[in-house]
Amino acid sequence: MRPIRFAVALTLCVAAMTAANAHARGRYLELVNRAHDSVVAVAIADAGQSAFRDAALGESLLGGGGSATIELDGEACLRDFRVAFRDGRSQLYRGIDVCRRQRLQLRPFPREREAGAMARE
Repeated sequence: MRPIRFAVALTLCVAAMTAANAHARGRYLELVNRAHDSVVAVAIADAGQSAFRDAALGESLLGGGGSATIELDGEACLRDFRVAFRDGRSQLYRGIDVCRRQRLQLRPFPREREAGAMARE
């Protein structure tokens, strides 16, 4: 085999293995909890689907800026996140593009009077 052909074949093999390893490693997302209460659970589904899967969060994610990194399975870029807080409330974050974003900031709940004003609008 000529040296140039060998070099091209070797380069193609290395590129294919690198792509396979990147695919096998999966995708990760950093959650930053800007809410006031601790997060106790996170579930993830492909956008618009109802089949949520629990994410491995480990221990509670403290409010006020605590962060954790979670691994995402599957190939879908658009995901829905259901976040459960210690006080029993939950928030749904729809259509998050995890291919373009590596971080999701969880927002605080609106104050009671702000929530009432928003409901009347």
